[in-house]
Amino acid sequence: MSSENGLQILGLRVDRFLRVISADLTNLPEDGVVIVAGDNEQGKTSTLRAIWCALAGGRQVPDWPIHGKEAKGSIELDLGRAGMPEYKIVRTFTRKGTKLDLKRADGQPISEPQKVLDTLIGQLSFNPMAFRNMHPKQQQDTLLEITGLSKPLAELNERREKLFGERRDTNRDLKMRTGERDAMVIPVDIPETRVDTGALLDERSKLVAETESNRRIRDAQTRRCEALSTTLAREVEIEEQIRRLSADLAHVRDSISTQRTEIGEYDKAIAKLDEPSFTAIDTALRNADDDNRRFDEAQRFRKACAAVVQLEETSTAYSDGIEKIDNEKENLLTSAPFPVPGLGFSEDGVTFNGIPFEQLAGAQQIQISMAVAMALNPQVRVVLIDDASLLDRDHFAVVKDMAKEHGFQVWCGIIGNPDGANVVFEQGVAVAGSAVAA
Repeated sequence: MSSENGLQILGLRVDRFLRVISADLTNLPEDGVVIVAGDNEQGKTSTLRAIWCALAGGRQVPDWPIHGKEAKGSIELDLGRAGMPEYKIVRTFTRKGTKLDLKRADGQPISEPQKVLDTLIGQLSFNPMAFRNMHPKQQQDTLLEITGLSKPLAELNERREKLFGERRDTNRDLKMRTGERDAMVIPVDIPETRVDTGALLDERSKLVAETESNRRIRDAQTRRCEALSTTLAREVEIEEQIRRLSADLAHVRDSISTQRTEIGEYDKAIAKLDEPSFTAIDTALRNADDDNRRFDEAQRFRKACAAVVQLEETSTAYSDGIEKIDNEKENLLTSAPFPVPGLGFSEDGVTFNGIPFEQLAGAQQIQISMAVAMALNPQVRVVLIDDASLLDRDHFAVVKDMAKEHGFQVWCGIIGNPDGANVVFEQGVAVAGSAVAA
């Protein structure tokens, strides 16, 4: 595949940007690797950052982009296809800020230049080597971010975590309530209702009052009988004195007659008295506590059963909700616009055709990382690898072959001065290499 399908960098001029003092790069290879070489802190990384800064601007511009104490710096970038220029990007830096100019190849300025560039660039900052060396969770977060799945998956995970916690709490209550229910002894002969001991005690008080009334009546009768005995004794006395007290005797006899009549009437009334029985009420009172205990045990058992059923239903509802969220996540991931077919996610990280990324062979890891970078940059076919020194010979060959095969320009920062370097930096200046302008 050639570069005719995408834009590549035809020329790069960096002036007083970060560690770069001066670099004028032309004669850049298309559909291949651009090796930016030099020792540490000589300008390699600054050159790669200059590319991304020129295209993306905004937050990609360092807080202080100008080299040293200089007052001004600039980046010029030529983009084109198959060697034919299409855009010239000039980003200028002063102490007051940054300015962007974008022109077409014929010199015609383009309004809203950053907006136009934003439609061209993809994830140029995606570093395949950095991706390969990430922790599995970081790889997963990176892919989620570039595929736009971070927010929806985070929302689903938050909903799932909430449901999971609520289900856990419900199941804990369910286990406790089930244990309480199973430990209960179901009583036999359960009364239909609770025994109202208050009512029984009121009824017993009435019986006590009735008994006391009867006692008083009997006591009164006893007193009457005692009075009769006294009168009869008086009669004997009077009879002895009858001669002297005949008048009194007659009066006493009248009294005796009256009293006997009254006593007879009370005898009849007493014969009709209905003596209350305490047997039933006392039995009910003795049994009330036991009856109420059995009734309360039955009530607690019924409530425990109802609570268990309710908690089981609630737990099932939470499980259904979690399953629904898991299905949503699966559907979301299945339909996700992954940059490379076969990429996916597990609970622990990124997978390729179901195999954890970290278990893949090194060459396959690099192929996938490069494929992701290429898929994310379909228009500006440029990939930046700052730490290319970490690639061994075979893995570097994979990068070169993929760049050629897919029509990409891969900029690689390499420590030292290897053979075939396109540009070599010394003290911030591009001093050697096939791409350095004469």
